[in-house]
This record gives sequence, structure tokens and C-alpha cells, in this order.
Amino acid sequence: MTASTPVLLPFLTLIALTAAEIGIALAGGDRATRITALVGLLGVKAAVVLTLFMRAQASRRAARLTICALATAVGFAVVLMLEAAYRARVS
Repeated sequence: MTASTPVLLPFLTLIALTAAEIGIALAGGDRATRITALVGLLGVKAAVVLTLFMRAQASRRAARLTICALATAVGFAVVLMLEAAYRARVS
């Protein structure tokens, strides 16, 4: 393994996640489902950047709190978007 391997794996992971986002955005289907999937991918990308690029392993407590905050924010965003989509269909 070379010195660039620790950076290469997360970078390739981010490229794959970005390709998945583009695929979801261009795919047909229910708008609420696409938005939920995109928000989920956003959360995964944020976790990858936090843990691998920002060396979150050095401060485990801060990393856990940050990931919990991000997960909570993503959860609230998904619930609010699904509620808005439901209300748009009902009215």
C-alpha cells in the first residue's frame, strides 16, 4: 500500500456516491422518494468526509456528537420534506 491509499479510498467512495446522486436525480419516479434518497446520500457523504478526511478518529467524542447532530438534522429534513410532499398531494 502506498502513502496515497488512505486518501484514495474515501475519494473513490465520494465519486461513487456522487455518481449515485446523479443517477437518482436523473431517474424517473416519485419526487419524494428521490429527495429522500438524495438526503440520505448527503448524510453518508458528510460522514465519509468527517471520519476520513477530517481525522475524526482522533477525537471520538466530538466525532460521535457531530455525527449524531448530522443524523438528527437529516432525519428532520426527511420528515419535513415527506410531510410537504404529502400536503402538496392532498390539497
